[in-house]
Amino acid sequence: MGRKRQKRYAADFETTVYKGQTFTEVWAAALCEVGTENVFVTNSIDSFMTHCFDESRTNDIMLFFHNLKFDGTFIVDWLLRNGWKWVDVPEEAMPSYTFKTLVSDQNQWYSITIKRHIFAIEIRDSLKLLPFSLAQISENFDTKHKKLEIEYEGNRAAGGTITKQERAYIRNDVLVLAEALQIMFERGHHLMTIGSCCMAEYKRLKGKHFFDEKFCNLFDLPSTIDGVSADAYIRRSYRGGWVYLKPDRAGKVIENGCTYDVNSLYPSVMHSSSGNRYPYGVPMFWRGNYIPDIAQDKDHYFFVRIRCRFYLKEGCLPFIQLKNNFRYQQNRCLTTSDVYDKKTGKYSPYIINLDGEREKAVAELTLTMTDFALFKEHYHVLDLVILDGCFFEADVGMFDTYLNKYRDLKINAPNIGERTISKLYSNNLYGKLASGDNSSYKVPYYDLKEERVKWRLVVGHDRRGGHIGMGSAVTSYARYYTITRAQKNYKYFVYSDTDSFHFACTPDKVTGIEIHPRNYNACKCEGEWAKGYFLRPKTYVEYAADWSTWLITACGLPSRSKKLLMLSISQQHKNPDALNEEDIKFLDSLSDREREFIDTPREITDFKVGLTIPGRLMPKVITGGTVLCDGEYTVKDV
Repeated sequence: MGRKRQKRYAADFETTVYKGQTFTEVWAAALCEVGTENVFVTNSIDSFMTHCFDESRTNDIMLFFHNLKFDGTFIVDWLLRNGWKWVDVPEEAMPSYTFKTLVSDQNQWYSITIKRHIFAIEIRDSLKLLPFSLAQISENFDTKHKKLEIEYEGNRAAGGTITKQERAYIRNDVLVLAEALQIMFERGHHLMTIGSCCMAEYKRLKGKHFFDEKFCNLFDLPSTIDGVSADAYIRRSYRGGWVYLKPDRAGKVIENGCTYDVNSLYPSVMHSSSGNRYPYGVPMFWRGNYIPDIAQDKDHYFFVRIRCRFYLKEGCLPFIQLKNNFRYQQNRCLTTSDVYDKKTGKYSPYIINLDGEREKAVAELTLTMTDFALFKEHYHVLDLVILDGCFFEADVGMFDTYLNKYRDLKINAPNIGERTISKLYSNNLYGKLASGDNSSYKVPYYDLKEERVKWRLVVGHDRRGGHIGMGSAVTSYARYYTITRAQKNYKYFVYSDTDSFHFACTPDKVTGIEIHPRNYNACKCEGEWAKGYFLRPKTYVEYAADWSTWLITACGLPSRSKKLLMLSISQQHKNPDALNEEDIKFLDSLSDREREFIDTPREITDFKVGLTIPGRLMPKVITGGTVLCDGEYTVKDV
């Protein structure tokens, strides 16, 4: 029987930041045992690691850093520079003075395990369990201690004196995290990620027999088509949320609009109140230009691979995307299967094949039955040939026991912390359903020439993932919900991003959407805006007439840059009566470049390709760990 970890700790590093640095180090570190307010603070990573080893003399311990991707680089750097060896063996087989890491091929950090003598120190990323900033955790869990602020840049070094203000700052960081972790642990949520916790809870509620019967292993099951597994065949149908900006609304200022959000979109379509049926168990495959009658009855769910040409019907919204096909833009909702010719600037129904011959541009698609039905509603489909497909038995209400529990807990939660946990569990189960088998990971090594940690990739595909039939159906039903509601408001529709609608009208003109503050399969109006400007999907600005409410969205644009852009457009900072204490503190923190940016008056239409906004911190691995360098965000063409 494995040893139980008797103690868990919240941990944090503060690291040196100064202009022109080529080396970074930990100048303050803190450790707080979860369930207590006992905080250990020290002024170097050496003394921090020594303290951790002292704490693990008699038992294993577990540390949580909030954003291990940053803090972990200092620990891995320290281990490699001090002669520790990386190993790839189970924890119980790890020799003394070795360590291992769990870092994905996408550079997602999950854990570091360190073995010294008998006992181990496991370091996890609490951000994977609590996907909020520390400030949001403090607010969402209404913690006793609150996130504080200090000036990050300054003349600091390991071994130096930590001021009273600095000590209070790092103490509060670990106290906030420890308090939130305690709430999670007391309720049995102790796995590495929130998704894993959700799936474990679902298995517990439904029972092992139910789970084994419904969630068969599609990775090892051959599809009988193309020599691929059942998972690989069905995964071709898997797509994300519907993100679409109506072309005639792009790049224009829109006045007097409103925004609606779906209440818990994925739980909504998973719940029996939606009427949606979900595939389970083992699929049956077929070949040929037909769909079996049994696949189309109410007790089954099918996936189909087709070949065809298509054109969007007039007055309909597009949603079809062709992935892994060089002839089409990967993330564009297509209006036609015709191919765009950059030389002529026109679409052509013909292509030149590899033999140099001219032939019709025909698309190949693998679709869920939900997408297939909507495809025929929104598009003229020509020369349709059904190549093959598969179908499952299907049922409604498979997730109700789980969803009802957390919906009821959310409604009856005695405090904001309980509501936060309930929302996390309601919204994060679906993602595990579609998880794949990718187990690729990175291995650290120390580059003596560059004096920094580097990583090499090890490719693997041996992880047991989820049931892609269910996962693909969930996202397909979600797209159907969003697209059909947007279609009912085609005249006013501007933009949608997965679970939201932006309309060029006041709320009284919106139709075909059930309105309720919390019910599944209903929406709530998030607000009205005086002006909106939508440059492209995921890049837009909305604000109220009195400048009081702003929404600025752009992939990779940090909150500081958003505020700088808001001030540049509104020029609110030039009105002392409009400033509160937080605004004044923010203005006092500005660099010369940031001050110059906000003092330049801009219109909403200046949020366009080529605009460069300061305030973005860029991580850079150097000797010692990672440093965040001043950078800028540039709106780029896509």
